[in-house]
Amino acid sequence: TGIACSLMGIKNAEQLTTHYAYGSIFESLIISELFKLSYNRGETPSLYFYRDGSGAEVDCIIEQGTSLTAVEIKAGRTIY
Repeated sequence: TGIACSLMGIKNAEQLTTHYAYGSIFESLIISELFKLSYNRGETPSLYFYRDGSGAEVDCIIEQGTSLTAVEIKAGRTIY
């Protein structure tokens, strides 16, 4: 995410929070942290993305054994 911000000319937190790609950058940060968490535990990450034909999506599905957890990642403070 740091390289992406640098390439887009984002130099500080204030610029980031008003940038059009803020949500996407935040989502990428969270996904990368989930991958690192798995790798640091010595596990193979079982993280997935889902989108159906009508455009409904889930940002991250975490598989743990027979359990699936759907995670919606939002950078904003409100849920809609």
